[in-house]
Amino acid sequence: MKKVFSLLLVVCMVLSLLTVGVVSASAQAFDAAITVGSDTYVADVGEVFTYTLYFESAKKLSAGQIELNVDQAVLSFDSEAALNSAIASHMPAASDTAAAFVTNNGVVFNFATEGSYDFSKDYALRLQFKVIAKGAVDLTPALREVIDADDHDIYDLNGQKLDGDFSHNVTLDLPLQNSYAVKAPRISSLSNAANGLKLTWNACEGAGVYRVFRLSGDNWKKVADTAATSYVDASAVSGSVNTYTVRAYTKDGKSPVSEYVRCGWSHSYMAAPVITGFENLDNALKIKWGAVKGAVKYRVFRKSGSKWLTVGDTDKTELQDTKVTAGTKYYYTVRCINADGSAASSYDNTGKAYIRIARTSVSSVECAVGGVQVKWAKFAGAAKYRVFRKTASSGWKKLVDTAATSVLDKTASSGATYYYTVRAITKDAKSYTSSYDTKGKGVTYYAAPAVPKLTLNTDSVTLKLTAVQGAYNYCIFRKVGTGSWTKLATTKSLTYTDKKVTSGKKYSYTVRCLSKDGKKYISAYNTTGSSVTYIAAPAAPTLKNSKKGVVISWKKSAGAAKYRILRKTGSGKWTKLADTKSLSYTDTSAKKGVKYSYTIRCITANGKSYTSAYNTKGTTITCKR
Repeated sequence: MKKVFSLLLVVCMVLSLLTVGVVSASAQAFDAAITVGSDTYVADVGEVFTYTLYFESAKKLSAGQIELNVDQAVLSFDSEAALNSAIASHMPAASDTAAAFVTNNGVVFNFATEGSYDFSKDYALRLQFKVIAKGAVDLTPALREVIDADDHDIYDLNGQKLDGDFSHNVTLDLPLQNSYAVKAPRISSLSNAANGLKLTWNACEGAGVYRVFRLSGDNWKKVADTAATSYVDASAVSGSVNTYTVRAYTKDGKSPVSEYVRCGWSHSYMAAPVITGFENLDNALKIKWGAVKGAVKYRVFRKSGSKWLTVGDTDKTELQDTKVTAGTKYYYTVRCINADGSAASSYDNTGKAYIRIARTSVSSVECAVGGVQVKWAKFAGAAKYRVFRKTASSGWKKLVDTAATSVLDKTASSGATYYYTVRAITKDAKSYTSSYDTKGKGVTYYAAPAVPKLTLNTDSVTLKLTAVQGAYNYCIFRKVGTGSWTKLATTKSLTYTDKKVTSGKKYSYTVRCLSKDGKKYISAYNTTGSSVTYIAAPAAPTLKNSKKGVVISWKKSAGAAKYRILRKTGSGKWTKLADTKSLSYTDTSAKKGVKYSYTIRCITANGKSYTSAYNTKGTTITCKR
């Protein structure tokens, strides 16, 4: 039978997560010494490692055999079935025969083919060993009868190399004996944490800091330095197997003082989901979170006291919680779970707080002085509110943000119909915290009429109104002194004369828009109104000649502070003659034979303003002195 075998041997010790080998030192004894060729490596009892054989040849080979002596009192290894499974998974598919045999002295491997192997590339065979007792073991492989495709021996049965282009090298990826004074740190646990993957390892005497490495491809990449014996790697790759090792360094981090376990410790990491936001729906609270790579499902938890309660499971990145009360503060957290419901990740034990806010809606909209007054109730948990407005032809548009529970829309146009709705928002106004009434509450806005302009007549007060866009009728209100507003009249006209006035009394007037049928008010009104104290215009004065001139006398007007005597000649203009508090006055400047007309008008005490109308014709006399 032709046998094919050639090899380049590399031994790699892969440590288990709980019982893993560490680097030895002359000052620190190890349980086992493992020799490969001229090198000696060390390990402790309980450690598990993988023994990997790589072989390579420039020529095609047809057969080969290797013997590995194993002291089975010190090392245990896989069964023949497991060894053969390893061979089948790592050796070339062209093998006609690739088998391992367990003997009293160790393990024998045979490889053969009726054709030939092209070992221009590396191939590997891996075995697992466990240190079960103290002792020394020589794992240097013995090569037997390696034959090339031309049936020439490269190695004979005694393991002597004869001829052929074949080379092999043996290394052990473990700390060499006496290489460092400090043992390699040993990772004791790897676990999912809320903010990353947590590593814990043993303290090493003489370590200044520990450097954590993570395997990236074929290379160890530094993650961090720490003086502690644990570290949470927030950059761990979720949904993947992350492999770590730890090495002790000097305090300044410049020089290593220990070996490190080159094959490291591995853990399948799943990140804890991070809640990204909440959304208040009409009858539920929606919780949202970021997708976690590799996650199959998620479980949402809620608490309002001290205990987390399950809300539900989902394969989506959002879930609705229907069992919440408005105004109550809740905490939420999310965890990745496996298909069977078991935990696949850690979770944020603090959780993210949120207050459930009921759907906000406008309670009333009404025409006010200066705009539309929009009101709503205070909603428990709401920090601020956003008010929206729309018309029949436009969608909802932001009107204003406010912390109050009412707002005056000063931008409304009289005669137009508007709809309003309100929604709770965060204090920074970046997010909505409630749902809202999509229909809103509507009103046709009519501006409150401006206060009327008042004109005093001899026996009445005339009001001049300002038109309001869209208004049909106007209702005029009056109050006397500090009394209440009472309806005075309804009119479509923009002028009105109040003849029911009494001299000396103060009158106030305001106006309100009425519906077309006159049955209801459709606008607000100015509650102050415009005011005037009505003083009746003095009647035409009585005139008589005297030696000193023309004597003018008149009757008192109730409420008058002073009087102004006006005079004119012919068809000229009225001009001031004198001001007086008296009810009579002698015009000493009148000239004999001249015809004069006189009238009286009430004025303020300081004489700056008129407070009544006046008789425009007056009384006429010819001076005779």
